[in-house]
Amino acid sequence: MPADPVRTLAAALADAAGAELELERPGEPEHGDYATNVALRLAGARRRPPQEIAAEIAQSAAGLEVVERAEVAGPGFVNLFLRDEWFSSAL
Repeated sequence: MPADPVRTLAAALADAAGAELELERPGEPEHGDYATNVALRLAGARRRPPQEIAAEIAQSAAGLEVVERAEVAGPGFVNLFLRDEWFSSAL
């Protein structure tokens, strides 16, 4: 059975974040295909602003082949916009 593409993406982002994370489907399409709040959860333990952590994660995510772009939103969310090829592989 092929690997679950969402889990594969989450694992790659977890490596970038240095922590386990969950990907969620945003309620609004303009917020991306998936989003995570991991930077908000890490901010206290790392004693750094969540937006700074989110920017680092977004930069790493943008380097992934399946990610078209990654954006920091609000207080520290990371919104992910995936390439069409990712959706094809997910099917």
